[in-house]
Amino acid sequence: MTTVDFPSADRLPVPWSQGSGPADVDALISELAAYPASRPAHQDLLEALRCARTRWGRHAPFAGDGAAEFAREVLEIAVEWRMPAVERWATAWLFACGEPFLRLRWSSRSRDGRFRRDGHAAGRVSAVAGAADAVVVGTESGLVQRWTSAGDLHTVGRLEKEPGHGPTGAVAVRGEGVVAGGPHGELVTEGLDAPPPPPEQRAMITAAALGPHGGVACGDELGRVLLYRPATGRWADLSRPAAAQGRVESLAFRDDGALCAAWRRGTAAERRTGAEPGGTDGWVLRHPPAPDLRAVAWDPSGTWLATVTAAGQVRVVGQRALDWSHPGAHGLVWSTDGRLASVGRTDVRIGLPGAGPAVDTIVTDAPVGQAALLGTRYLITTHGAEVVQWDLAAYGSERPHPDTLAPLVGDNTITAIATAQEGWTAVGTARGEIRIHSGRGAVEARARLHPAGHVYHLVPCDEGWLIAGHFGAYWWTPEPGADAGPRRLSTSLCTAVAAWKPFRIYAEGDQVVIAHGKQRKILRLGRTGDEHPGGNVADLRVSRDGTLAALFDSGALLLHDLTDDSSRASTAAAGSRLIGFGENGPLLREPTSCVAEFTATGRQKVARLPSAAGETASLGGHGFVVADPQRGLVLGRNSFRQLTAPSRVDHLAVAGRRIAVAGEGRVLGYEVAQPDGAGTGVLRIGITTEHDGCTFQLPDGGQVRVNSGVLDALRVTKPRTLGELSRAVTTAGTVGEALGQAGLDLFVDAARGAFPDRPVRIELAIGTGADDLAWELLHDPNAALGWFGRPRVTITRVVTPDSCSAVRPRAEADGKPALLVVRGKHQVTPMGTDLLANVDDAYDRMWRRTRRSHVRLVEPHPVSVLTQPQLKNTLRDHVDLLHLWAHCDQENVEFGPGGRLTTEAVATCITGAAPRLVVLIGCRSGALGRLLVERGVPCVVAMRAEVYSRTVQPLVEDFTALVLEGT
Repeated sequence: MTTVDFPSADRLPVPWSQGSGPADVDALISELAAYPASRPAHQDLLEALRCARTRWGRHAPFAGDGAAEFAREVLEIAVEWRMPAVERWATAWLFACGEPFLRLRWSSRSRDGRFRRDGHAAGRVSAVAGAADAVVVGTESGLVQRWTSAGDLHTVGRLEKEPGHGPTGAVAVRGEGVVAGGPHGELVTEGLDAPPPPPEQRAMITAAALGPHGGVACGDELGRVLLYRPATGRWADLSRPAAAQGRVESLAFRDDGALCAAWRRGTAAERRTGAEPGGTDGWVLRHPPAPDLRAVAWDPSGTWLATVTAAGQVRVVGQRALDWSHPGAHGLVWSTDGRLASVGRTDVRIGLPGAGPAVDTIVTDAPVGQAALLGTRYLITTHGAEVVQWDLAAYGSERPHPDTLAPLVGDNTITAIATAQEGWTAVGTARGEIRIHSGRGAVEARARLHPAGHVYHLVPCDEGWLIAGHFGAYWWTPEPGADAGPRRLSTSLCTAVAAWKPFRIYAEGDQVVIAHGKQRKILRLGRTGDEHPGGNVADLRVSRDGTLAALFDSGALLLHDLTDDSSRASTAAAGSRLIGFGENGPLLREPTSCVAEFTATGRQKVARLPSAAGETASLGGHGFVVADPQRGLVLGRNSFRQLTAPSRVDHLAVAGRRIAVAGEGRVLGYEVAQPDGAGTGVLRIGITTEHDGCTFQLPDGGQVRVNSGVLDALRVTKPRTLGELSRAVTTAGTVGEALGQAGLDLFVDAARGAFPDRPVRIELAIGTGADDLAWELLHDPNAALGWFGRPRVTITRVVTPDSCSAVRPRAEADGKPALLVVRGKHQVTPMGTDLLANVDDAYDRMWRRTRRSHVRLVEPHPVSVLTQPQLKNTLRDHVDLLHLWAHCDQENVEFGPGGRLTTEAVATCITGAAPRLVVLIGCRSGALGRLLVERGVPCVVAMRAEVYSRTVQPLVEDFTALVLEGT
């Protein structure tokens, strides 16, 4: 067995562990830039650092308050861009900071595996244009920047205009040349041999183009077309055709130098080469005016003109048929290879004109402002100041779900979010759409309420979700292959829901309905016997012990014990919100930004939130998480620190250590990480087995249940076919995926601590009765090579020894560990061949390979035994390392004909020699291995399934050689 490891030079640098004081991002970027491009992890980190520095807007030290903030920026980029090595690197940095933080686990941006790059321009983007190698963006502040496919933004220049006089109106790019125009005819250029001066006719420039021979064309808000020829050194005013109305929308040069123009009302014309300035005879009309057009655009070659009507009909002039329909489209852009993209509010549709109905759709997470195509592969969209790059060859499956109803008129923003302990997150929208995200962010199920009204609240309930909607309360269990949508529980407006054990609870006006099967119980504030102002129910929460809290919009608080059906009332400040439960009562966030706990004895102040706190939720012992409109998402109790989040968080939900947030059309999943010092590289998971399955116990107390059918697929009791083994591996991957969704990845991060390349050993503490289950096959199917990538994650089984019978090894007489090899006798085939004859030769080869070994061989050759007295006599003295070759099963060990011993008897003989390492080379020797560990042997290597001598011999031979060499 050859050990292959990655060279240390290939590992990512970890400056926080060097103890050399603060270092800056520029120094690390310079260091990474010197690495060979063949090291993808270094290149990914370099790219993430550059983009994070652009986002952060200032130099980031590796020490001080800025370190954690910058690390979170890098982590967010790594998660959304699918950079696992950089993700581990940023997480290790946050662990090194030593403070609690929110660990970003997934983002809806990358839930389908899309390839994205994004960054932030210097301001809100107002104009954008693409070419073969770059995209140029202009901002409302007048700054012009160039975007490359590597995700970098480089400043081209700034329009020289007075403050408040308007944004960049148009940009154009051709090769290395760039021109951008703004108010009063101001220009910014780059890469032009003869840059033009500002035109004398001062108006807002709304369109621009660069010609093949250095010419520059600009169109303005007055509808004029201006042409600059380097040969003349001056601008010419090309009077527009009489039919042209409105501002100039699009300009393009043909290869022969002819100029094509399109105006706001759809008029399009081409000016012949060599036509003189002045007059209208130089223009040839290509398209008459049309009053209902939303946008017009020439392709880069000036050959085709695209239009989109107010009704969303996308056409190309000269094509016979309608290309496609795109309701709400407000823009059009072309690629250099002739593809057309129509830009909607939250989606972009791309197709080849005249090629039929095949149109690809990219659905974005936020409203699209501008768009451009970078070469033939990438789409660039802007969302405010954010610039996003999409890979058209691999953007995923963001097309509308086939079961989704046609969009309704109006906005479909996210209005509610909820998360469950198991990692699932549910999202509701203004149009009644429900989406279920898995613990890794993938959209696993979709549905729509009928009637499709506003979703106000969501909570997990049994195996499904309880939903508060505009037209009633609903319950939905998303099942694969099931066509049933949410089931309606009531027909009145429902603004809040809650669930506890068999009870489904929902608010209807001023009453709370507690449903249990067909039974219904109605709670109203007046039934408590106290005089409190009423009103409609604003919020519902249920504690773990079954206390229901109903908060009314007047501030009245009704507490009902679901276990004994008793109620009491209290009064809070009007405008308060329920955010969870404390140790003794519900927690309310008051309008004064205080958090108070309402107990049986009265109100107790708990904490003060930031002054501008938005959505708030309780994290139990971890404090509170708050959506701050200025600082993002913050975590704390008495002091609050900034954390990574979208620029605006509209909704958040908490379940245990999990947090889900929604903002600007985007959904993200976080988990609270509590650094507990340096990671040890070891992670312990408990497994308890029952008759109908087993349960995984995670370090934080979370559980993952596996049914008996899964166990049957993992059980190895007889030789398996290749197909059965393949199914076992697939099943193990399914279990590994469930563990990952339940937070196993977070604990692996903690085990690595501040070192992203630290290998991790998962120790499975398995109860009796599961020795023949293939737990070592557990793996993460989302990882590049399961657990076997870099850094390695290995799995071992651990058994708690019986302290009363534990045997401690004696010290070696000569300072060298002693190795003894024991084998059975007369293990012959029907042909009379001794199956273990080659064992002697194998150990002889190992001895020759390790003549200078620090291990002492007790016997020069393996010792053959058949009976219990022989085995006991062989193991009468202490040995440190023991190899045992024999047939095994759950109850017995067979050394040969007439040499069948019980597992108990063999374990007694072995533990008498007090070995530190025992290697059992025998079929299904797991039961014997467990017994040895329980009796105090520190480490045992056993074979769970059938093994064959010629198969296992190379493994044992190389493993033993490494032990003898002290590896």
